[in-house]
Amino acid sequence: MNDAPADRSTASRQEGWSYWRPPPARASLELGTVRGRQVALPPHFHDEDQLTFVVAGRRRVVIAGVVHAAGAGQALHIPAGTVHRSLAEDADVLCVNMYLAPGEYAVRALVAELTRAWRHRSGLPWKALGAIAESHRSGEASARPPDLTAGAGTGLSILGAASVQAAASEAGVSREHFSRQFHARYGIPPATYRLLRRLNDARQRLKSGEAIAAAAHVAGFADQSHLSRYFKRHFGVAPGRYLQPPTSHPF
Repeated sequence: MNDAPADRSTASRQEGWSYWRPPPARASLELGTVRGRQVALPPHFHDEDQLTFVVAGRRRVVIAGVVHAAGAGQALHIPAGTVHRSLAEDADVLCVNMYLAPGEYAVRALVAELTRAWRHRSGLPWKALGAIAESHRSGEASARPPDLTAGAGTGLSILGAASVQAAASEAGVSREHFSRQFHARYGIPPATYRLLRRLNDARQRLKSGEAIAAAAHVAGFADQSHLSRYFKRHFGVAPGRYLQPPTSHPF
């Protein structure tokens, strides 16, 4: 490619999300694409660092009430555990997302190489993108996924609590007061955080090869349909589609 990919019309084909996971040896990496205009997602977070590289159009995410935007050839870096939502666009967008184990990749160097690939190649298959990411692997992954409520002294942690009421009791406040404080600090209600944590748990189980029904049960969903409904709402695709390999190159 020159300064822009030759076929921008690809941004309007196969709208929605696709995901690809390299072989088990590269289990710390997941790739995804999003295409189209209706690309908004409600507040969510990932256990991994998310690197969004814009191939065509514009991508916007909202973090703590602030809109962050990137145009073609630019990238957004969303640290693991960061609550964010994405916005719909008025023109087609094509993005490649990389979900990277926290602290394991040299993000600046990775973005620079993706930019070079975007400028000079007419196509880039999933395996090539995976190889680019792995060439910038720089350290050890975090021992555990980050938890956005783990700040010392906040009194707002809901880890290990059986319910929001139990977490409020542990903090010595009413459920209503706990929920107001939690929402003010993290931008989502505690019940939503619990749901998102369960969705991330299910996502990790699906990546490791568990069946959808089993992942739904262990992650605390009533059944496969219950998981599928929320999974699609927050991650863009239902679990079955999430597990299907893409049929085309990202760009």
